[in-house]
Amino acid sequence: PAKQFVLHLRILEGDPEGSEEAGTIRAYQVPAIPTLSGSPFSWATGGNVPLKLGKTSLPVFVGTRLKGTIQPVTEGKVKVELSLDIAHPKYKFARARRNLESVSTRGMGLTWVCAIDELVNTKALAAGSGNDKIWFEIRVEQK
Repeated sequence: PAKQFVLHLRILEGDPEGSEEAGTIRAYQVPAIPTLSGSPFSWATGGNVPLKLGKTSLPVFVGTRLKGTIQPVTEGKVKVELSLDIAHPKYKFARARRNLESVSTRGMGLTWVCAIDELVNTKALAAGSGNDKIWFEIRVEQK
């Protein structure tokens, strides 16, 4: 039978050597995500915004999307697979109007094995360059 898990996750963005207090790290708290072993899960926040291309506009996703699976590997340990995409809008102001100029998308994917209820910080695996990286803090709870 499938086992029930709850994924607790924070997405961090910025300088891995910085701090939230100094404003060099932005943290996004993701709601607890319930899932069954081996079943895919997903979570998203944001939505489509119109990107003008000449006289037409195209809907472009802006926000955060997360998907993955959790699978038991041994007693008390699970394999976690996560894929994250963050899309930030870039606006141009013209004639007192704000127009979406482009969307900057970054993503990362990770697979690792951890103990149930262990807090894992993936700072060492941060994706990106310089002081503009993304990483996770994650904990898997078994129900």
